[in-house]
Amino acid sequence: MEPYLLSDKHAEAAGSLLAAAFFPAAAAAFVYPDPARRARVHPAFFTAMTRLVVGHGQALGRGDPLDAVALWLSPDSAPTEARSLRRGWRQRGR
Repeated sequence: MEPYLLSDKHAEAAGSLLAAAFFPAAAAAFVYPDPARRARVHPAFFTAMTRLVVGHGQALGRGDPLDAVALWLSPDSAPTEARSLRRGWRQRGR
């Protein structure tokens, strides 16, 4: 199956897939040592990240249902804070 461009309609599925993939990562456990909290926070984080990249970078997926995701956001395509907020990205402490 060939990769395809993701859109906002894929964001939640991509966020869930990425959350599951990164759940056991040492860095994820360091930031959120409580597994229950990590399980609550990660899907929203990765869904917002997918929406941000769909709008300002390149987001690819494979499969139906989605079984692989790749996100690229180059430094020269970084969105403004206002655009990031519209795409669902919330900065910590705000």
